[in-house]
Amino acid sequence: MIKHSITSDYFELYEVSENVFAAIKTNDLCMSNAGFINLGDKVVVFDTFLSIEAAKDLKRVIIDITNNDNFIIVNSHSHLDHYIGNCMFPEKTTIICSEIAYPKFIETSKKIKLEANLYTEQINHLQNKLTTLKDPDEILDTKNSLIIHQNLNMEGCKFINPNLTFNDKLSIHGTLDNFELNVIPTAHSHGDIIGNCKNSKVAFVGDLLFVDEHPYLGAGDPYLLKNELSKLLNCDIQYFIPGHGPICGKEKVAEQIEYIESFISLVKNNMSESHKLKVYDLPNKFHHYEGPCFKWNIEFLSEYLKEK
Repeated sequence: MIKHSITSDYFELYEVSENVFAAIKTNDLCMSNAGFINLGDKVVVFDTFLSIEAAKDLKRVIIDITNNDNFIIVNSHSHLDHYIGNCMFPEKTTIICSEIAYPKFIETSKKIKLEANLYTEQINHLQNKLTTLKDPDEILDTKNSLIIHQNLNMEGCKFINPNLTFNDKLSIHGTLDNFELNVIPTAHSHGDIIGNCKNSKVAFVGDLLFVDEHPYLGAGDPYLLKNELSKLLNCDIQYFIPGHGPICGKEKVAEQIEYIESFISLVKNNMSESHKLKVYDLPNKFHHYEGPCFKWNIEFLSEYLKEK
């Protein structure tokens, strides 16, 4: 794995294996990672960021490296931070998601309005709110909301939903390699996609994996997520490209399994006062984790575990 010399204001680019590239976010506006695979006659783009400017930069980088604008986009799942950048790619582009996830894309595009400067008032409100907040969880939550609204407020931002769906497995064949897609019915969300090249030991796993950040557990099923992560430990993969955080090996997959187990135990043992829990109530190895999801996970698990 080598860091590529091409630079961006939004991400660092790594050639993880021959013809397999990861765009790891360095700018909070991106909110997530992306990547691409040069299959020779076509390029598969795995996720397209929340930021349309980052997506535009990703497209530039892909063309610079591959001299190819025959794109196929794979949207790993239906969360905004992984597919708003679809709109920066040509209208003819094939965009793939799972059959399970597709209705959620449609629902979101009907529910959220996109129009330049539509959210300016809300952005100003959130910026002012940040100057008054003291609670760390509230600050993280508000910053997250601000980043989303700033991106949705951009001129040219629009929903371009997937136009091809599949169940279970799909192979994209190229002149240099094949890219294999697999649907996970329920894990991080419903209908997550993971992908890997036949000739490399690299896997794009989307939000099944967060590295050095609190993973969001409330969109799918944490027990099923843990099961899928355990399967990844037993596969012939050297590098995992997560939805959030740096490229990693199996040690970080094992760490997230431990995180989920620790989090569930923590909430189970403090059901009556779960709202008082803080990050430092987790084992020390998780204290450096970033992101707003700790609070969200507490709220989700407090309800979810009542039914278990």
